[in-house]
Amino acid sequence: MPKAFLQSKELKQAITSQNLAYLMRIELIIIKITYYLLYIYYNSLNFEKRNST
Repeated sequence: MPKAFLQSKELKQAITSQNLAYLMRIELIIIKITYYLLYIYYNSLNFEKRNST
């Protein structure tokens, strides 16, 4: 195999691993935001229940 081909292959692998790490980070942020919103929603429901009684 030519050296240039190997280097380009390694470069592609490095880029894909970076993209995966980036996507995973975004995914974690989305999960945190969703969890936070659900937590606020649940608390507001409980707050309304407490006020009604």
